[in-house]
Order: sequence, then structure tokens, then C-alpha cells
Amino acid sequence: MKKVRMPLSLMFTGSMIGSLFLVLLLMIILYGQFQSSVLLSLSSQNNEFASQVSATSRFADEILINTANQIFYDSAVTKLREGEALSNSEFIDGVRQINAITASTTIVDSIYIYNGKQDYVYSTAQYGAVNDKAERFGDQEALAILKARKDSDRLVLIPRRTYSHSGYTNTAIYSFMLFDQKQSDNAIMLNLRASAFVKLYFGSDLNRKCFIINSSGVLIASQDSIDQDEQASLIQTILENPQVNHFIYKDASGIKNICLVSSIAEHQWLYVKTLTYSEAFNAILVTRNRTVVFLSLIIIILAAVTIIISKRVYVPLKRITEKVAGPKQQSPEEVIRTIDKMMDESKNMEQFDPLIRSSFLKDILFAKRRISDPDFNFEAYHLRIVLDSPVTLYLLDSNDVSGIIDDIQQCVPYCEAAIIENSFTILFLQPTEDAQLQRLDEILDKVFVVSSPQIDSWDSIPDVFLSLKEAWQLRFLHPNSMRESIRTDLGHAIASLSEASASTIGYLKKGFLGKAEESLGKFLLGLDGKRYSTVRTAMINLGNAVIKLAYDRQAIEGPCEVEASRFLALVDGLVDIEDLKRWFETIFACIALKVQAFQQTSKNSLIDEIDAYLQENYQDISLSTKSAADHFNMSTAYISRIYRQSRNKSLMSTVNEIRIAKAKEELADPAVLIKDIPLSIGIDNAQYFFSLFKKIAGCTPKEYQHKQVLLRLHSPRG
Repeated sequence: MKKVRMPLSLMFTGSMIGSLFLVLLLMIILYGQFQSSVLLSLSSQNNEFASQVSATSRFADEILINTANQIFYDSAVTKLREGEALSNSEFIDGVRQINAITASTTIVDSIYIYNGKQDYVYSTAQYGAVNDKAERFGDQEALAILKARKDSDRLVLIPRRTYSHSGYTNTAIYSFMLFDQKQSDNAIMLNLRASAFVKLYFGSDLNRKCFIINSSGVLIASQDSIDQDEQASLIQTILENPQVNHFIYKDASGIKNICLVSSIAEHQWLYVKTLTYSEAFNAILVTRNRTVVFLSLIIIILAAVTIIISKRVYVPLKRITEKVAGPKQQSPEEVIRTIDKMMDESKNMEQFDPLIRSSFLKDILFAKRRISDPDFNFEAYHLRIVLDSPVTLYLLDSNDVSGIIDDIQQCVPYCEAAIIENSFTILFLQPTEDAQLQRLDEILDKVFVVSSPQIDSWDSIPDVFLSLKEAWQLRFLHPNSMRESIRTDLGHAIASLSEASASTIGYLKKGFLGKAEESLGKFLLGLDGKRYSTVRTAMINLGNAVIKLAYDRQAIEGPCEVEASRFLALVDGLVDIEDLKRWFETIFACIALKVQAFQQTSKNSLIDEIDAYLQENYQDISLSTKSAADHFNMSTAYISRIYRQSRNKSLMSTVNEIRIAKAKEELADPAVLIKDIPLSIGIDNAQYFFSLFKKIAGCTPKEYQHKQVLLRLHSPRG
């Protein structure tokens, strides 16, 4: 049977058309897979969102409940809320404790402590401690909630708006109340500003478009980044479709978005978050676009190759072979197959790439591969280091190190490099001579380097790498040092740093700039010897507390979140601890200036109140510095100091001057008996009265009365 041979032209054309058809079919299949992936991803994101909301709300509630319990059962606070009468020291200890708690946390804006036995409110709602009879307390809305407390209000967030005691701003606030259900005469209330609520309940979504509403659609809290009209439209859609937990919509600019909805069951709230379509499915969209581009390029390349081969190879080759070989000679197809085989045999590709070696080394650093693994194949990568020999790790900053690495590899032949996320480079070195080490030190003289001890067991490389990374992250503590060695004695304890932080905030609240800077110095010194995670947490906690205080004292403009984001960027990009110190000192100066101005105004007002009290009570025989201090809930030493600083004389000197002035008014009447005057002006010792009168007036009471009589007789009206 004669074998049928297909014409070369038909084979060539059919192959090209078939290739194009397969590419188009692949595109259709990929598009279907893309749609399925989008639906699966949306369902997965919604489930992850529900889990995230549940975890975040539980975590936030636990923080608030733990904080409330810590305050409620504190011994000093217990005396404030339960005591029928407080001594001066008990009062001072109590308000000092709630001030310290408020200063040490960025969550609580103010604390109210209601004592039903005294019908009194103690709080941290303005500079220093506030203590008022209930009817004079500034936040009457909160007082009404405290007095009318119900079991359903216990440990439940209550959104409201209030005018803060400090007088700085009219703002949204969230109250959290705790009381003993068996006792009805005392309670505490924690107040959270909107910014603290946002940090707690928005969690990782802090910079996204998201908001919280109740089941009736009333807004509980919202991020400023979402448009109000868009928000109102979303709320309406959610209320109209209560069973829907996600939907797609377009915003005012026509951009496609996805809205995710999840309930916060503990509060009967709905948490709403929006994502742009591209943000939600970024990886899938990127893959789809790349695939489409790739397949389109294949089609274009196939078409171009078809045309080129047709014009430059196929047509000329067919003509030549038909003309030269003749009908009985080798066919054109066989000629082409022979040429293709020769071309394939002539190709010579590079087997190993530096990127592959770097990837292998990174797997060792991150413990993805170990020598003990059965599939570990060290020899396959042809590395310039030896497996069975000790190795030393060097960490270099990745800025402009390519030339340095070349110099090092020339100096130390047994050397490999792995670049870690463009942040730094890890060198695996096995020097064989002392001269190599000396030359290595010369090359690295002006580059920041962290080096490890010699590593004998390769299985310990991941642990050594973590220590190297820790030292690199802490390099800002030693900006003048170009060489660092890893330390294994770094601690996690943050208590001393928190104490220095609270001390710094306390001094700032009092306007003591010098002491605040001194306390900051102790804080910065305490960072050395701590792990990077501890150092970073401590710096961020102090920075946020300072930003909150600066915002409360109007020392910064704009929302706290913006300044907090700038501070976080400063911390994460820190290369010199002096930069952080300068940031703190600058904002310290602004806060101290505002606090001192506020203190002066408050102090002047307080001195005027003391003067008015002395004028009203000068006839009281028991009037003294202590009785005045008790009246104003201050210590005797404190009221004496501030009064002398303001009036340049003691409080009792003012009392004596008032009494003698009143005595002079009475002596102006000749019918008044001198013996009756002391008791009428609050002096029960006549001898002391005569001595005091002469000291202040320069004459005896009798002489003064006689002069007044003579003046009246010689006056024109007399």
C-alpha cells in the first residue's frame, strides 16, 4: 500500500492555525477559571472578615473589661467610690492612682468615679484631678447614666457626645460603666474618645473605608476616609437586605467596590468594610492580566514567526530543495527536520543562575531546608562554600553593596551572598587564611556590618540569622558604630520602660519640661539591652501617649491618627536614636508651653477663689491654712506654696490683713467698744489682737480710733 504524504504547505498552515486555536481555547478556559476564583476568593474574604471582626471585638471588649476591673478593685480607688469620709491622704492617693492609670494607657480618655454615700464625683476629666459635688459636676449626662444605672448598662459601650471637662473640644465619646450589682451607691465610668474606639474596634482596618452601625442603621463610629453620601447609600442597602453579608457597588467616581458586612453580636452592631474591586482581587486580577498579555504576546509572536519563517525560511527552503533535490531526493520536510535537529544540538544554555543559589541559601536561613532533610541536595547548586566546614555569617546593608560583594568574593573565594527582600545582604564566608580576614576588615571598614561567631552546626544557622536580624533592627541605638556583634542576652521586659514612659507623661502634664526630658533620657537609655519587638512597642506606646496629650492640650493641629502615622513611619525608618529624641523634645516643648499657660490661668482663678473664701470666712475663729486646704481638697503644703508664689505673702498674712481692715472700719465709729472687736473679726485673744493691730496699722486700736474722731471733727462737714 502506497504511503500518502501530506503536502508541506498544508502541514505548515495547519500547524500554525492549530497553535492559534489552542491558545484561544486556553484563554477561554482561563477566563472561566478566573470567574470561579473570584467567587471563591469573595466567599473566603467574607469568612475571614467575619472571623476578624469577631476576634477584634472580643479582644477590644477584653481590654476594656480588664482595664475597668483593674481600676474598680484598686484599693485607692475603692476608698474613693465607697468611703463615707476621706482623709486628705486617702483623697490624694486615690486621684494620684486614677491619674497614673489614665497617663499609662492610650485607651482611656477620662475616668469618673461616683460615690453615692457622698453624692460626689472624682474624675480625671481636666488637668489634674476633678472632684465635685454631683450637682456641680460638669458632665451631667454621664452623671445621669451613673445614677440610673441598670444591669443592661454594665460593661456595655454607650456612644454619646459630651463637652469635655478640660474645655478643649466637643467630641464623640464612648462610655463604659462598671458597678457591683449588689451595691447601689457607687460606680465607675471609663470614657473613650472616638480615636481610641477606632483603634480598638477597627484594628487592622484602621486605614480602610469602614464604619460601625447599630441594627437600626444609626452610625456608631466611622473612618473619615469614607464619603458621607456613599456611607448613607451603603447603610440604606444594608437595611434593605439584612440577610446579605456582601455585595458589589460603584462609588461616585465609578470605581467598582465590594462591601463586606459582619455583625458584632455582643453589642448588636454591624461592622461594614469596603474594598475596591482591584484591592480585593489584586492577585487574581494581576494573574489574569498577565496571562492575557502573555497569551496575546504568544499569538502575536506566532503570527510574526509564521510570516518570518514563510518569507525567510519555508518558501526559500522549499524552492531550493524542490529545485536541487528533485522529486526522488530527500523531501523538504526531511530537510527541515534535519536542520531543526542540528539547531537543537547547537544550543548551549547556562545551567545555574546566581538567583537560584541565593534562593537556596535563603531557604536555609529561614529553616525551609535543613541538612537532615532527606531531599537536601547541596551539591546540585554548585555553591562556592563547603558543606562540612564551619561558616561565619555577615549581615550588610543592601545599599550599593554589589561592588563590595565582588571585592569580598575575590578576597575570600569560599563566599556566597543572599539578598533578603532588598533590605540587607547575608554573606556566607569560610575564610581559610588570616590575610583573608584582614583584607575583609579593610573592605567592610565603611559599611554597617553585623557578624556572627563561627557556626559549626549548619542546623543552627536559622537561629543565628534571627540574632543577626535583631542586631540590624536595633542599629539605630548605636548609630556611630559600623560593626556590631550579635547579643543573646536581650530581654523582653517592658516594665521599666513603661514606668519611665508614665513618669515622662506625668511630668509633661504638670508642665515640667526639664524633668520630662530627663525622664525621656532614662527611657532611651533603657532601650539598650531589649529585643527589637520590645523596643518598638515601647517607643510607639510613648509616642502615642505624647501625641494624645499634645492633642488634648492643643499643641498639635489635625487628628491624632495622622500624627500617629507619621510617628510610626519615623520609628520604622529610624537610623539614629537622636532623630527620635529630637522629635520628642520638639513636641515636649509645645506641650509644656500649653500646659504652663493653662496652669497659670487655672492657678490665678484658684487664688481668686481662695481670696473670696478668706473674705467670706475671716470671722471664723477656726480659719487657718489647714481649714482652707481641707475646703479646697488640697494639702496644706501645696496651698501654702501656690498662694505665696502668687501673692508674695502667706495665706494667714492675708487673713490678718482682712481682719485688721475690718477692725479699722469698726473703729471708725466712736461708739464701738474696742473690747468687742476681736471676736467680731475672728480673733479670740485680745492681747494677740492688740499686738497684730499695732504691727499692721502702726498704732494701737485706741490711738487709731482717737485719730478717726479727730479727723471727723476737723473735716469740712464736721
